[in-house]
Amino acid sequence: MSELNIIYTLICCCAVLQIWLHVKEIQYQQLQAQIYLHDGTHEYVISKTWFAIVDISLNALFTIFMLSMLFNNYVALVRSIWGFDSGYQWMVLVSVVMFQSAFQRIVTMGRLWMVDRRYGHSNISLRTFSIDTLIQAGLLLCVAGTLGLGAIYILRAGWIAGWPWLVLLWSGFMLVRSWIYPVLIAPIFNDYRSIEDGQFRNQINTLAQQAGMVIDEVVVMDGSRRSSHGNAQVTGLGAFRRVVLLDTLDEILSRDEMLAVIAHEFGHLHLHHMSVFRLYNFLLATILIGLFAVTAEFLGVNVGAGLAMLWLLIPSFTFIVKPITSALVRRFEYEADAFAKSCDYGTLLAGALRKLILSNGSPHTSEPLYSLVYQHHPTPKDRLVRLEPEVGIDLQVSIV
Repeated sequence: MSELNIIYTLICCCAVLQIWLHVKEIQYQQLQAQIYLHDGTHEYVISKTWFAIVDISLNALFTIFMLSMLFNNYVALVRSIWGFDSGYQWMVLVSVVMFQSAFQRIVTMGRLWMVDRRYGHSNISLRTFSIDTLIQAGLLLCVAGTLGLGAIYILRAGWIAGWPWLVLLWSGFMLVRSWIYPVLIAPIFNDYRSIEDGQFRNQINTLAQQAGMVIDEVVVMDGSRRSSHGNAQVTGLGAFRRVVLLDTLDEILSRDEMLAVIAHEFGHLHLHHMSVFRLYNFLLATILIGLFAVTAEFLGVNVGAGLAMLWLLIPSFTFIVKPITSALVRRFEYEADAFAKSCDYGTLLAGALRKLILSNGSPHTSEPLYSLVYQHHPTPKDRLVRLEPEVGIDLQVSIV
């Protein structure tokens, strides 16, 4: 099938390009390690990047294998078992989604135990990992099963007639997920607690008022059960928006530095970055699903197999637009940093970034092309220069 060979070529080209970029990053980090011998960060970064190459290669082979199976005997096998039309199409889609998830979970386990744990960045136990995997599998089965039924019903009149509704179904799910995840799903995996320090809470409330923000709450999550990394994030939608701080930050940052990190997160909310990113994802989904629907209609692809195929090809499609996505998120980070600086937290945020870079094993700088494609956050060097332009000292020296 010539069309399938074109898809295989696309997958291989994307994989080869990604591997080339990762090799360039490894070479760059090896050079940095020779220059800054006192810094042990580069060994961890190099190991992670090598494992990413293995991940990319295995995923490309797995995707090709699954597509080959879809367009040969698998669909016929499922149809012979399930019989009726909608049932076998649903089963093809759901089973492929679960196979892909199981494969990716195995790869994730390899990274956690072979790389992150080796360098002290993973605290997760095998028991916790297994429980997480089972819960995630159950949730994925429910979501894939429900959305799969809706997608097959929508596309009963054909790809061309149904694809706009498919876009709305997916986008609606992502919007609902943003609302229910912090309220219903996240507490299944982690414990959340309110900040006990009354003075710290008052400082946060004062900062929120200064920023003109209304948020549901700022909570602390027990991230140390799984990782030693320190981080903060904004989750939720509308009245359920909240800032989440990992408990590992207590061991890394001072209270004032944590306030600077919170000011950065408030910047994302104040500047409506989450809403803009949702709109970007909606436009991206519209283009991706629309182009795929036109192609699937032209080729006469079965709905169940086509939806499974679309799911498998998402990583390749998203890699093509990854430079645009990364550039957008980097802009958000710069703007959130500028917001924190406008609240007089620029110097404190710079100090927090220095500590987090060391604690998380993040690269101080990256190879330019690799950074252009993969770096959602600006390099620490670029962020610190903007936060403290008057300092003008070498980043590596300033950190260590």
